[in-house]
Amino acid sequence: MRRAAGRGSRLRSHVGLLPRTRPCARATAAQGEREHLTAEAQDADSDSTPALYRAGLALRPERLTGLAETLEWTAAGDGVVSFAREGGFRCLVNLSPALVALPSGSAVLLGSGPLASGPSGSELVPGDTCVWFSGAVRDRAE
Repeated sequence: MRRAAGRGSRLRSHVGLLPRTRPCARATAAQGEREHLTAEAQDADSDSTPALYRAGLALRPERLTGLAETLEWTAAGDGVVSFAREGGFRCLVNLSPALVALPSGSAVLLGSGPLASGPSGSELVPGDTCVWFSGAVRDRAE
């Protein structure tokens, strides 16, 4: 019966015989395309996901401290999730491809992407975008 150590030492001797290879051009190009995803590059980009998280974390003590723990679902249409908390804090997530208007009188606190302008200066939330805003709760979800 052979011991496992003997087999491992043979394997190590074969590993040293493998030829050295250079990275292929495609792998090198892909690495260059990912440079904007490094922590350093993301820290320098005000539109990056880490910047969005930092802004949200900074708003939490200012806007959410002292609010009731409960939330109220609000009507927002198909493909849209919307809720409010006492004190005027609201969140709207547009999962649909359509533009969704923010209620009039809303003050945007934070958004995961740029908003579009609608008629009469209204703010429209594009698809795949989340917005934290303040404003009165008008419509309740059924």
